[in-house]
Amino acid sequence: ARTVRPAGDEERAALRRRLGWRPDERIALFIGSATQPNRQAAEFILRSLAPAARGTPVRFVIAGGVGQRLGGAPENVQVLGVVPEILPLLQGADLGLNPMRAGSGSNIKLVEYCAAGLGAVTTPLGLRGLEGLRPLVRQAALEDFPQAIRETRRPIEPPPAEILAPYFWQTGATKLAAFYRDLLADADGQS
Repeated sequence: ARTVRPAGDEERAALRRRLGWRPDERIALFIGSATQPNRQAAEFILRSLAPAARGTPVRFVIAGGVGQRLGGAPENVQVLGVVPEILPLLQGADLGLNPMRAGSGSNIKLVEYCAAGLGAVTTPLGLRGLEGLRPLVRQAALEDFPQAIRETRRPIEPPPAEILAPYFWQTGATKLAAFYRDLLADADGQS
């Protein structure tokens, strides 16, 4: 299992060079599988955000299965599709985008964005189930995303572990194991 963490300055610069990203670019990353809500979010990036950012140093990068189903992209959008490793993208980017307008469940990509030390911009719907991340992300309505992207920066300090810890798999597994231990103990006590 990969450990998502912010990259140091030298490591980050090397990753950006390897990925072909210029030092003066702000990389706004969207990661998503090929679900309908992710396709809607990617289309929003292509049709609304990218045109609004023309002439600025923002490059939008779309990674994951969602990229395999997209049409043509403007010059300030890089569509990668499925990649062998997502960690270099997370560690090299500046912003994580989550422009969700539909869907169910939690957007784990937000946890990964925050753990990698990215500035993150999400809709309120995109934060559902992850409200503890509120101090680490900027919420914006879709129409306010261009301004939020302009104003959001990478945090200077790594994200506080106590905010991220509840969303790590090992935390959930520990809670689940304790639940089953208690359940078995109760069952043994009633026999």
